[in-house]
Amino acid sequence: MLMHKLIRTSSLALCALASSVFLAACSVAPYEAKAERRLTESAAGLTAVACDSHNGSIEVIGKPDATEIGILVRMSVHGRSQEEADARLAMLDVDRKRDGKVLRLTGSTPREIQGDAASAFSFVLEVPAQFAAELLSHNGRVKVSGANGEITAVTHNGGIDCETAAPALRLETHNGSIRLTLAGSGPVRGSATSHNGSIDLVAGTRSADITAETKNGSIQAASVYSESVAKKGRLACRAGAGGAPLQLETHNGSITLR
Repeated sequence: MLMHKLIRTSSLALCALASSVFLAACSVAPYEAKAERRLTESAAGLTAVACDSHNGSIEVIGKPDATEIGILVRMSVHGRSQEEADARLAMLDVDRKRDGKVLRLTGSTPREIQGDAASAFSFVLEVPAQFAAELLSHNGRVKVSGANGEITAVTHNGGIDCETAAPALRLETHNGSIRLTLAGSGPVRGSATSHNGSIDLVAGTRSADITAETKNGSIQAASVYSESVAKKGRLACRAGAGGAPLQLETHNGSITLR
């Protein structure tokens, strides 16, 4: 019996130690340093921008007749003292790379300060209105307004707000709502998917064959959508002349077609 108690006590102690080590590794240092950086890049020879923000929001604004890309980066990082946070901030950088006709942007954090530093990069990008955009954020919202090339926007934790005349798009969030407002005219194809959140679509004068599905939630469509066929958790309808597939799907949330 004594041996059993000793073994059990030792096991509990090891578990407590492992838990404390895990929490220490996952905790965020208490002091924070922040900065903004403004950059520009010629748009000559480019047709798209790709931005990867691991922790932080991304906003893309399309500007008619723009000849350069405006880049505003908000950076933050933590340290165990204010001096350490400030020193770590000086180590953060923004990687810019021309890859064919695509400008690729991402925040860069040196490996030696990862962990409790919890660095974050938020981007606001002003691009020519005809540009396509490929946007990825693990923890942050994504917003697009007036960028009218093909749009891909993916975030794991955050909402997506997209106003575009794009001919094709893919929007996906794991935890957040999607609001899609279609501008311009002509057919639009693609998908908008939320694992946990609502989807709101304003089709305007665009054309699409729409399929809307939800596992847990309601689906509502305005009378401007024609040829509606509904059954539990699913609605098929047409915007304008149809002709292009547009899939809307959420696991937990409602879908509204305005």
